Amino acid sequence: MSTFAEEYGKRVNTARTVAGLTQTELGARVDLTRSSIANIEAGRQSASAEQVIEFAEAMRCDPRWLLTGWPPGRPTVLAPRQDMATAAANLRKIANMLDASEAPEDLTEGDR
Repeated sequence: MSTFAEEYGKRVNTARTVAGLTQTELGARVDLTRSSIANIEAGRQSASAEQVIEFAEAMRCDPRWLLTGWPPGRPTVLAPRQDMATAAANLRKIANMLDASEAPEDLTEGDR
Protein backbone atom coordinates (compact mmCIF):
# COMPACT_ATOMS: atom_id res chain seq x y z
CA MET A 1 0.00 0.00 0.00
CA SER A 2 1.34 3.42 -0.96
CA THR A 3 1.72 6.22 1.52
CA PHE A 4 0.15 9.63 1.02
CA ALA A 5 3.59 11.10 0.26
CA GLU A 6 4.16 8.52 -2.48
CA GLU A 7 0.76 9.13 -4.09
CA TYR A 8 1.19 12.90 -3.84
CA GLY A 9 4.67 12.60 -5.36
CA LYS A 10 3.31 10.62 -8.31
CA ARG A 11 0.70 13.32 -8.93
CA VAL A 12 3.36 16.06 -8.76
CA ASN A 13 5.42 14.13 -11.31
CA THR A 14 2.41 13.69 -13.60
CA ALA A 15 1.37 17.35 -13.37
CA ARG A 16 4.94 18.53 -13.92
CA THR A 17 5.30 16.31 -16.98
CA VAL A 18 1.95 17.42 -18.42
CA ALA A 19 2.94 21.06 -17.80
CA GLY A 20 6.19 20.44 -19.71
CA LEU A 21 8.47 21.41 -16.83
CA THR A 22 11.72 19.85 -15.71
CA GLN A 23 12.37 19.28 -12.02
CA THR A 24 14.80 22.20 -12.14
CA GLU A 25 12.21 24.51 -13.74
CA LEU A 26 9.53 23.55 -11.22
CA GLY A 27 12.01 23.99 -8.38
CA ALA A 28 12.82 27.50 -9.58
CA ARG A 29 9.12 28.39 -9.63
CA VAL A 30 8.52 27.16 -6.05
CA ASP A 31 11.94 28.06 -4.60
CA LEU A 32 13.10 24.47 -4.05
CA THR A 33 16.13 22.61 -5.36
CA ARG A 34 15.89 19.99 -8.08
CA SER A 35 16.78 17.35 -5.51
CA SER A 36 13.89 18.47 -3.27
CA ILE A 37 11.51 18.11 -6.23
CA ALA A 38 12.95 14.65 -6.94
CA ASN A 39 12.48 13.67 -3.27
CA ILE A 40 8.87 14.91 -3.25
CA GLU A 41 8.13 13.02 -6.46
CA ALA A 42 9.66 9.86 -4.97
CA GLY A 43 7.59 10.22 -1.79
CA ARG A 44 10.66 10.76 0.39
CA GLN A 45 9.78 14.37 1.27
CA SER A 46 6.39 15.78 2.20
CA ALA A 47 4.92 19.15 1.32
CA SER A 48 3.02 21.68 3.41
CA ALA A 49 -0.43 22.96 2.42
CA GLU A 50 1.21 26.18 1.24
CA GLN A 51 3.61 24.18 -0.93
CA VAL A 52 0.69 22.27 -2.47
CA ILE A 53 -0.81 25.60 -3.49
CA GLU A 54 2.52 26.87 -4.80
CA PHE A 55 3.01 23.68 -6.82
CA ALA A 56 -0.51 23.91 -8.25
CA GLU A 57 -0.01 27.53 -9.26
CA ALA A 58 3.42 26.80 -10.75
CA MET A 59 2.04 23.90 -12.83
CA ARG A 60 -1.37 25.56 -13.34
CA CYS A 61 -3.38 22.61 -12.08
CA ASP A 62 -6.09 22.16 -9.48
CA PRO A 63 -4.57 21.79 -6.00
CA ARG A 64 -7.39 19.37 -5.10
CA TRP A 65 -6.08 17.01 -7.77
CA LEU A 66 -2.53 17.26 -6.44
CA LEU A 67 -3.71 16.61 -2.91
CA THR A 68 -6.36 13.94 -3.48
CA GLY A 69 -6.31 12.79 -7.10
CA TRP A 70 -9.83 14.19 -7.56
CA PRO A 71 -11.27 14.55 -10.10
CA PRO A 72 -9.99 11.24 -11.45
CA GLY A 73 -7.70 11.22 -14.45
CA ARG A 74 -4.96 13.57 -15.47
CA PRO A 75 -4.57 17.00 -13.89
CA THR A 76 -6.44 19.95 -15.31
CA VAL A 77 -3.58 22.01 -16.64
CA LEU A 78 -3.77 25.63 -17.76
CA ALA A 79 -6.86 26.35 -15.68
CA PRO A 80 -8.08 29.94 -15.85
CA ARG A 81 -6.40 32.12 -13.24
CA GLN A 82 -9.72 32.86 -11.49
CA ASP A 83 -10.38 29.13 -11.09
CA MET A 84 -6.88 28.67 -9.64
CA ALA A 85 -7.50 31.47 -7.15
CA THR A 86 -10.79 29.88 -6.08
CA ALA A 87 -9.21 26.43 -5.79
CA ALA A 88 -6.30 27.84 -3.79
CA ALA A 89 -8.67 29.72 -1.47
CA ASN A 90 -10.70 26.57 -0.89
CA LEU A 91 -7.58 24.53 -0.17
CA ARG A 92 -6.51 27.12 2.41
CA LYS A 93 -9.97 26.87 4.00
CA ILE A 94 -9.68 23.08 4.11
CA ALA A 95 -6.24 23.31 5.72
CA ASN A 96 -7.59 25.74 8.32
CA MET A 97 -10.58 23.50 9.00
CA LEU A 98 -8.31 20.51 9.50
CA ASP A 99 -6.29 22.55 11.96
CA ALA A 100 -9.40 23.80 13.78
CA SER A 101 -11.63 20.74 13.14
CA GLU A 102 -14.35 22.97 11.69
CA ALA A 103 -17.18 21.91 9.38
CA PRO A 104 -16.69 22.80 5.68
CA GLU A 105 -19.66 25.20 5.52
CA ASP A 106 -17.83 28.10 3.86
CA LEU A 107 -16.50 26.37 0.75
CA THR A 108 -17.42 27.83 -2.59
CA GLU A 109 -20.76 26.38 -3.71
CA GLY A 110 -19.27 24.68 -6.78
CA ASP A 111 -16.73 22.82 -4.66
CA ARG A 112 -19.10 21.10 -2.24
